[in-house]
Amino acid sequence: NQSSDLTILALAPGQAARRLAALAETVDTLVFPRATFDSLAADALKDAWRSTIQRVIGGSMVHVIDRPSVTARPVRPHKPLIVILATALGFLAGATIAVARAVPRRHA
Repeated sequence: NQSSDLTILALAPGQAARRLAALAETVDTLVFPRATFDSLAADALKDAWRSTIQRVIGGSMVHVIDRPSVTARPVRPHKPLIVILATALGFLAGATIAVARAVPRRHA
């Protein structure tokens, strides 16, 4: 029964997608309309992803607080700031090493 195949899709998202693709080829022979199949297929795929994610984070203390969102502007690295900070940290590290080498060591 092809409708019971949809319930098997909680195995893994990859397997679910492959199984749904195979079912989609024969959907025109099913008793219900294509739109119904597409809706059931989308729900089954979401359920497969949800169960996989729940298995992965299972007993952990991970909680989703906010849903992800896309920003209006793309986020890009601020190259001048990165260069300035890297240069400053390089000078600081070099000065620290130079001072550490210049200070005479006391031997007890």
